[in-house]
Amino acid sequence: MKECFYFCHMTNSQHHFALPNPIRVEVEKKYGQPVRYPKDCIALSEAIFDKCRRRISESTLKRMMGFVKGIRAPRRYTLDIIAQYLDHTDYLELEISLGVQGDSEYRIPMQILAYDLDPGMLICFCYDPNRQVIVRYQGNHLFEVCESQNSSLQCGDSFKAVQFVENFPLYLSEVTRNQTSLGPFTAGKAGGIKNLRFLDHALTDPQ
Repeated sequence: MKECFYFCHMTNSQHHFALPNPIRVEVEKKYGQPVRYPKDCIALSEAIFDKCRRRISESTLKRMMGFVKGIRAPRRYTLDIIAQYLDHTDYLELEISLGVQGDSEYRIPMQILAYDLDPGMLICFCYDPNRQVIVRYQGNHLFEVCESQNSSLQCGDSFKAVQFVENFPLYLSEVTRNQTSLGPFTAGKAGGIKNLRFLDHALTDPQ
């Protein structure tokens, strides 16, 4: 099976991303002391890993805490780890709880990369008109459809993908059904995929 790549052409933003101050304050409260110097991000990285079992690198934390300027914004997956460190489900919930939604200079679409995933993790996405698909990660960039509503994708179909990005189409170079290649498939040709998120379990039992 050929590996499927999602090509995402985004315009580079010239904004410098840093965590909004209310969120930074909450991170420091959770950490137990101010993050005053770049070297503090080493211990903060370990504290986040100890709680969430997911790692944010020292260099990424330096950018997020404002010590290093750079136009590359963190992935939504990384921001969700910050939210989980602060006992929230995801970054959007954290923003809403602190009243900072919309204050950031750079708005980040939800993005999920296959190499961030563990086998068994469930991803849900929707696209027009009224389509919803839930896939389970199998490892090695391989996904299996475990629930499909109104979509041409069916339970048991499989495909390879390296990333999913909200508001952009999901281009699959090959979908396999019952060991037979069905060829290419595009989800969300008009408007991209929406409501991209992780799930704890499928909404209904797989067919």
